[in-house]
Amino acid sequence: MQEGGDIKAVFERLANGQKAIEAVAKFSFSSHLGYLTTCPTNVGTGLRASIHVKLPKISKQKERFEKIASDNNV
Repeated sequence: MQEGGDIKAVFERLANGQKAIEAVAKFSFSSHLGYLTTCPTNVGTGLRASIHVKLPKISKQKERFEKIASDNNV
């Protein structure tokens, strides 16, 4: 995991890793579906991204925190 907000650097690291792997092993690819993975949610691009945000002050207000989470289906 990389701290900070440099999304371009994260993507470049991912692309470099993909190139290194594909140099020795080809990824499964379907002209209809795109790249095939073991996780159906990643079929097509094969990409998955997550962002973690620290919210220390909001989590101290439990009821407000739970409402925000509920309103956003989290």
